Amino acid sequence: MKKLLCVIILFAIVISLCSCTPREVQTSLDAMDTFMKFTIRGGQPEWAMKSVENEVKTLDRILSVTETGDIGLLNEYGQGNLSKETIEILNRSLDLCAELDGALDITVYPLVREWGFISGEYKIPSKEKIKKLLSKVDYRNVKVTQTSVLLPENTEIDLGAVAKGFLADKCMEIVESEGSQSAIFNLGGTIAVYGDKPDGSLWKVAITDPDNTAEYFGFLSCKDAVVATSGGYERYFEKNGKR
Repeated sequence: MKKLLCVIILFAIVISLCSCTPREVQTSLDAMDTFMKFTIRGGQPEWAMKSVENEVKTLDRILSVTETGDIGLLNEYGQGNLSKETIEILNRSLDLCAELDGALDITVYPLVREWGFISGEYKIPSKEKIKKLLSKVDYRNVKVTQTSVLLPENTEIDLGAVAKGFLADKCMEIVESEGSQSAIFNLGGTIAVYGDKPDGSLWKVAITDPDNTAEYFGFLSCKDAVVATSGGYERYFEKNGKR
């Protein structure tokens, strides 16, 4: 009887020790025209990861300018009833445009497309063409209600400048609500870190040296934060030896 009791106690201790080790789930996928990799640890990581994947797929679809999502259809028809998430990110984007006094302008899409950064058929537009397209660039002309958006004639929008940041915020909200212990989301140029690393230390986010992309310019130690970097070394073309 004592031997059986000892076995039961030992079994209980083993189960207890195993249950104290947070489970970790990893996954990777291609979305928003980039490679993404996620790691979630603790809580219910499978449920949290499933929610994150669903959020990525939803935003990738509705925010695309080249697919039949909300933004693509809005650009094609100039108006439409949009999803709650699209309205949310549009309002937040327009607030940013206002805060930055137009330095960020989500209606610049026709100009970006003219340079060939959407199709990959790069070219340098004439000054006359640029001037003509810029006449339609003004975020203040976008009209948003609780359920719909109206664009002026020949005005098109692109949320590529804010989409990954918005997604990063959503990922952080998900892991917090699911009781995760820690997580890191690599969204391609945008890194979101939640909690501490498994060893208790801060996360270190590397920043690429723009003059030597094989090296790092430095590291940022942080937790519960989103770090976004961008540079001309990522997407560019050369014309007559000039980038």
